[in-house]
Amino acid sequence: TCRWFFDCEEYKDWAGVATSPDLLWASGDPGSGKSVLLSYVTKQLANHRGEDNRENTALVTYFFCDDKREEQNTAISILRSLIYQILSQAPSLYQYIPREYLPDSESKFTWGFGSLRQVFESLVKNKDGLEIFCVVDALDECEEVTRD
Repeated sequence: TCRWFFDCEEYKDWAGVATSPDLLWASGDPGSGKSVLLSYVTKQLANHRGEDNRENTALVTYFFCDDKREEQNTAISILRSLIYQILSQAPSLYQYIPREYLPDSESKFTWGFGSLRQVFESLVKNKDGLEIFCVVDALDECEEVTRD
């Protein structure tokens, strides 16, 4: 099945050590199995072991874009989902959300792209020893205006 992918040097370099590249880009023709592969990768990453190989230090988030569903085809949707998943798995990371982005109970605060991006960056920079993997599939199905 998809096991061949884990033997690729690019994958080993990316998932192997803390100093690895931040991005692993998997591309291919439509219908070539990228979504199936990324589903498998997501499951494997959930069992990822850190450099000491003793405990699972991985926090895995994922988002599968879908150009047919408005709530699944914008950069804002992607960031909202990834932030939610990070904080659901590691509530201790709430402390790293900049105060100006924490809504008080009486306000109707909504985050725009810039706010979401800053919160996301803050969470992944201050990850308390966790390895955070974000798998995003079908990015080409994201609204073109929000891809940049």
